[in-house]
Amino acid sequence: MLILLLILSVKEEITHFTDLSTADTTIISWEWEMGGLGSYQVDGNGVMTGPNSQNPYYIYDTCGLYTVTLIVTDILGGVDTTNPGTDI
Repeated sequence: MLILLLILSVKEEITHFTDLSTADTTIISWEWEMGGLGSYQVDGNGVMTGPNSQNPYYIYDTCGLYTVTLIVTDILGGVDTTNPGTDI
């Protein structure tokens, strides 16, 4: 079973999502559903993040309350999800 924790930090207009999921096996994929219109941004290394990034950067088009969902899959095919409301 996977235990998922999500930390959200907002700096200026860019929101950085950090996956702190843990598992007994290796997590092999991440799928973020941001719950609102916007665009993914580059990380601190200049690499473009996206919905399958472990720790994406995202800019929402407008401020508001969004339901953000993270789905992770481990190497054994186990899947878990979390979707806390996120106030941006």
